[in-house]
Amino acid sequence: MKLNHFGSWTIISLVLLFAQSSGLSQEMSDIFNPRTPLIWLGVDFSEARYFGDDKDAVEGEALKDVFDRINDLIVSEADKYSLERAFHNKSISTELGAVTTVNDATDESLIVSYALRDYSRMDAAFIRQMVKRYNLESQKGVGVVFIMEGMDKSKPEAAMWVTFIRMSDQSVLLTKRMRGKAGGFGLRNYWTSAIHKVLIEVEKKEFNKWKRQK
Repeated sequence: MKLNHFGSWTIISLVLLFAQSSGLSQEMSDIFNPRTPLIWLGVDFSEARYFGDDKDAVEGEALKDVFDRINDLIVSEADKYSLERAFHNKSISTELGAVTTVNDATDESLIVSYALRDYSRMDAAFIRQMVKRYNLESQKGVGVVFIMEGMDKSKPEAAMWVTFIRMSDQSVLLTKRMRGKAGGFGLRNYWTSAIHKVLIEVEKKEFNKWKRQK
């Protein structure tokens, strides 16, 4: 059977598309392989915005002060904030250095926002640019970071992007926006509870849903 020029290019295009799709699927499959080393990078608050009915009483400096404490709490209370259960993987290590660096550099004057559109201003392209700023230690496996977008006291909830990174080149394998209800006493516990809710939702629902869609 002879193929004309158009037919030949059509077949080549389909082959290339299949190869690209297969490559993406293979990359994403690393996320769901329990033997893949996962590295917990922490919660990135560097571009987070705070909203709510008491925002005049909460200053950016006070909010920035709890960033490291939230990340430390998630690691120190591993039984409660179980990363292994959330990501269905027992090979999880922790490297908070890269995220701590960007959190420490956060401009505290920008944290409190009066523009509600800031609560949903991020997209996948925004997340990819944020990830490129990280100075990562490990070069193997898959990194996991929660990139905080907004903390709204009036709802009360926090929105964050659950993001998986290929450590070797810092490319984003998967990123999904999720929301968690906040609550508790004190700034640290209040917003960590929202992260806890997201971890539970990932464990019980989202992880397997992402796995089926890969």
